[in-house]
Amino acid sequence: MIDETAAEQQLAWLLDASLRGPLPDGEIRQHLAPALLEASGGPDGINAALAAVGPLTLRETLRETLTTRPDQVQAAVHSRTTATASRCTWRRRGAWTTCA
Repeated sequence: MIDETAAEQQLAWLLDASLRGPLPDGEIRQHLAPALLEASGGPDGINAALAAVGPLTLRETLRETLTTRPDQVQAAVHSRTTATASRCTWRRRGAWTTCA
């Protein structure tokens, strides 16, 4: 079994958080980078974004990324607002950088 990286733990938190909103400010601040919070409108913005996309479902984790970049994880996720899975990159402290 492969140990879960910090980035994978953040992804797992986000998937779980998408099922339970709205989230308390303290929990959001514990998991997300300050720059991401500021760019998203703070905890209220994060809660609004999670409510808008609805529950996130993991389609696949791209394991090859973990061997070359243990500080980030790429995963294909699906939400009620997307017809197909999106590939997203998460870094430690919740700073996801790309979603396409």
